[in-house]
Amino acid sequence: MEAKMSEIINHITAFQPVYRVLHREENLDFYRGVLGFKVLEEEGAMVWLGGHEAKK
Repeated sequence: MEAKMSEIINHITAFQPVYRVLHREENLDFYRGVLGFKVLEEEGAMVWLGGHEAKK
């Protein structure tokens, strides 16, 4: 049985992992300093991190 591509794509769900942590600043320092993540956006208690680099 063959499925149409649109049937497959329509059922894909995107999600973002969310973690609740203690010692927020210590954790952010770890993500920035050790893992090299950058803070993309901060809003209230939420922080979006990313690790994208420009293509060379």
